[in-house]
Amino acid sequence: MAANTRVAANPWVASVSHPWPEWIQLMKCLFSKGILCHEEEKMFRNAGMGMKDFNVIRIVCLNFGRDHFHLLR
Repeated sequence: MAANTRVAANPWVASVSHPWPEWIQLMKCLFSKGILCHEEEKMFRNAGMGMKDFNVIRIVCLNFGRDHFHLLR
């Protein structure tokens, strides 16, 4: 999988492994644009993600969709 080839450069990518490369690209985009702050990045380094962590991702994705509504049409 192409998304896992850069594990050495970005250690958090290994924890954000997902069968959909598009999901990993979205997470990278959210980090690079500052929409998902690096403080929230720590949740991906932990082995287990709780419901609070999933809620943060849900809110960030909703905010991204609202800011870029033209992509969802």
